[in-house]
Amino acid sequence: MHKPNEATIRNVMSGVPKTSPETLVDQYLTFLTVEKGLAPKTVEAYATDLALYLRFLRDNGIAAFSTDDTPVLLKHLIDLRRLGLGPRSRARHLVALRGLFRFLVQEKHLAGDPARLIELPKSGLHIPGILSEGEVEILLAAPDPLTHKGCRNAAMLELLYAAGLRVSELVGLLLADLNLEAGFVRVLGKGSKERIVPIGRHARESLERYLNDARSSMK
Repeated sequence: MHKPNEATIRNVMSGVPKTSPETLVDQYLTFLTVEKGLAPKTVEAYATDLALYLRFLRDNGIAAFSTDDTPVLLKHLIDLRRLGLGPRSRARHLVALRGLFRFLVQEKHLAGDPARLIELPKSGLHIPGILSEGEVEILLAAPDPLTHKGCRNAAMLELLYAAGLRVSELVGLLLADLNLEAGFVRVLGKGSKERIVPIGRHARESLERYLNDARSSMK
């Protein structure tokens, strides 16, 4: 007897419609052209970005969109970073995905928007006119990772830099806000606005070192 794989079980349990992601993306692109009146080059840019996401879904055995796709979207954005796409390019991808999922909710294909809380760090990941790239590298290298306190400080700085957090947001984080396996952090910002921000490999490794090796010794 054939045993359904994890992706098949996920798609059945999430209650998504049978319409394929490719068909829904085509419907969205038609909506942008006919209803929104966007320029052909703009629609083409959306189509290129969404085609990458469709390929990502196929490569991971995901056959339908779901309201539970937030971790999937985050993994895709992290993969784009690994492929060398800069912050602006990844932000453009996120804009395309947000528009797609808003359309799917509007057209009743999905009950909820999995992209709603996702946010990328600001372009550049540094503060223009204050710290140069070299100065940021010196700051990140300042803590001594061989001491418990240094290990903690290194983890805090890496997370602050990778996620583009305010200091107040950083100190307000709880352990439950981190998902190191998926590579993202849940942040409660100004006005109690919640967002989900992907973090890179360096921040994740630094946090794992602190949590596994140093945190228990500092209590």
